[in-house]
Amino acid sequence: MRTALTVIQATSGGAVFDAGFSPDGTSIVVGVRNGNTGEIQIWNAELATSSLAALERIGEQRLGDKLTPTQVQQYLNGTAN
Repeated sequence: MRTALTVIQATSGGAVFDAGFSPDGTSIVVGVRNGNTGEIQIWNAELATSSLAALERIGEQRLGDKLTPTQVQQYLNGTAN
């Protein structure tokens, strides 16, 4: 069985020097070294998927109302306010 890897876009420059999952598996914790400084980034592992259907399901679970077709297009196009 092959598992697809999802690339998560970094929020800043620098080299990753350590990474791991939280004990419950819901977060990815990454240590990034940028010059003489470092930072910790915490990512939601649930959202690290390339499956549009999975992201839609997560969104529907978190939103009280279903998005209209116009709202869906606004969010997909990055034009939402």
